[in-house]
Amino acid sequence: MSELFSRRQILFGFGAVAGGLGLPVAAGAAGDPFALQTEYVADAIFGNGRNARPGRFGRVRGAIRQEIDGGGGMHTVIVRLDQNVAWTMPPGMRLVIECDLRNLNLPVAALSGAPGGGLRKIAGPRENVEGTATTRYRVETQPPTAAQFAGDVWATDRGVIMRVVGDVAYNGHRTDLSAVFRNVRETRQDPNLFELPGGYRRVIVPLENVQQILESMSRFGAPR
Repeated sequence: MSELFSRRQILFGFGAVAGGLGLPVAAGAAGDPFALQTEYVADAIFGNGRNARPGRFGRVRGAIRQEIDGGGGMHTVIVRLDQNVAWTMPPGMRLVIECDLRNLNLPVAALSGAPGGGLRKIAGPRENVEGTATTRYRVETQPPTAAQFAGDVWATDRGVIMRVVGDVAYNGHRTDLSAVFRNVRETRQDPNLFELPGGYRRVIVPLENVQQILESMSRFGAPR
């Protein structure tokens, strides 16, 4: 369980979705290269080498759902860009940890897909990823904020993200970010997947306290 609740896992789960993956997969303004033109769900591999973890990734306008198998069950993160809130649900705890995106000093314009959006995006070559034609983009947060991302994003012409490789940091805590998406299904998603599940206890905390809380719960027993 200690590996599941490491700083790296929290950054990759909560911080990476909000501060890294969440940036290029926002809804997108008209003409934005990442503008979403279809709802979709995909299988995913997050990380690489010994740190690689399977999972799933779903995306609709205004919301993102990421699930990572940490070895003890699925760790789920939901980012509601339309509500400025992010939720993480550790496996086996029936617990939702909530962070207000407005309090995280994130580039909110980028998350909401506003023009420019606090991102520097430079189009590169056309490349195939998992047999799908994409454009490779260099993406960086501009100007630097508490949550930072710098790396490459491969996206289709319909706004489907196929691969992300880069570096994500939150308040000086840094980790590499790698994800590849396959078996993409462009289909309408169940809106309930992007809502809080029933029967879960909700705790609202600052992002920087998430790791400490989870580690305490793993030592003393999580609420069931």
